[in-house]
Amino acid sequence: HFFAKQIFVCFSALSDCLLLKGPIFGKVKQKDSLRSRWRCEEGQPPPTPIPPHTKMAGLYKDFSLKSTYIADRREFFRLSEEERKARRAEYLEALEKSTTLYVGNLSFFTTETQIHELFSKCGRVKMIIMGLDRLTKTPCGFCFVEFERRDEADDAIKYLNQTRLDDRVIRIDRDKGNVLAENRQYGRGLSGGQVRDEYRDDVDRGR
Repeated sequence: HFFAKQIFVCFSALSDCLLLKGPIFGKVKQKDSLRSRWRCEEGQPPPTPIPPHTKMAGLYKDFSLKSTYIADRREFFRLSEEERKARRAEYLEALEKSTTLYVGNLSFFTTETQIHELFSKCGRVKMIIMGLDRLTKTPCGFCFVEFERRDEADDAIKYLNQTRLDDRVIRIDRDKGNVLAENRQYGRGLSGGQVRDEYRDDVDRGR
């Protein structure tokens, strides 16, 4: 044990000499303790060490994705009971007058031309607004179809709901309209797409 301890001390002293005086490692700047040494090339300033908490803060800052759906729900539940009732009444009133429909469960590859061709069988289509991923600005499986008249929108719900488009069963619901003004053409999920796709367990190759 005595010889082993002596060999360990000799190797420690030798390594310290090489670190502090050896020409192989270039200039060595020593801080308060041996643990804080660093080596740098000749004529170059030493690198500035980054504290661990700064690195973690940077990672947290980069994680800037947010769910607008969750934000909207939080904002709604912060309202008083009277404000919620008033907003609900406004929503129902707009829904009764609206000629806009929400179309869900679309394939990501379905085009506006296909949608127009299908829905124009029920009446004159005024506008089609494709639902887009909030981050990539690519189709993410839903759209809004606005008709000229209310009865045409009713016919579309009656005859086209739960039918197949692009080999997928589509869902059609009434929408209150005013989509572009409220920026509702974008997905509200955390990933930028639809919220429902983030809770999907099965593999959906069309989405």
